[in-house]
Amino acid sequence: LALTAVSPFHTPYRPEQSRHFDVTKSSTFHPITEKVFDLHYADGSHLRGFNGVDQVWLGDYKCTAPFGVITDCNSPDFNGVDGILGFGLPKAGEEGRELPTPILFAMTDMENKMSNARDLTRKFSFFSTDTDAEVQLGGYDPATTVGEMWYTPCLSENDFIVGVTSLRFGHTFGESEQLLKFDDQADEPYLPSIM
Repeated sequence: LALTAVSPFHTPYRPEQSRHFDVTKSSTFHPITEKVFDLHYADGSHLRGFNGVDQVWLGDYKCTAPFGVITDCNSPDFNGVDGILGFGLPKAGEEGRELPTPILFAMTDMENKMSNARDLTRKFSFFSTDTDAEVQLGGYDPATTVGEMWYTPCLSENDFIVGVTSLRFGHTFGESEQLLKFDDQADEPYLPSIM
């Protein structure tokens, strides 16, 4: 009896469609092959790899920082993707010991003497369209938004989880269309949602 893995995706992952980090082109890269990760997600995708350390530049900011070197992936979501810019929160427990420190935390770590971003506020904004994207470090530039930006507190120290009561889409609240309305059976004022 031979067992074969069944992919949960209709489209295969095609690594040849992406540019991969070439460790031979960096004189400052250091692999940390004893620190490996094997991540599995609810949609059936997985990422496997090991940690490395190198000089990382984001605009004018630079630091020596750890990052994940992915060696195996099965998700077509990564077709044409050159890498993952980790802006998550540091993970606790066993997972946190396997995963590299997210880049914004590594750059703003006051102990990281190889960073010129130690005084940068740990806030970022991410804007994207189908063809372009921009990350703004230290907060957001009001000139890039229409209307007022609202902040909401995180409900967790380990993930970007916020309280949500509904999901609307539109340019103004009055003209927006409600896409989802959450009905909480426990009569809570919100539903915790991962961003």
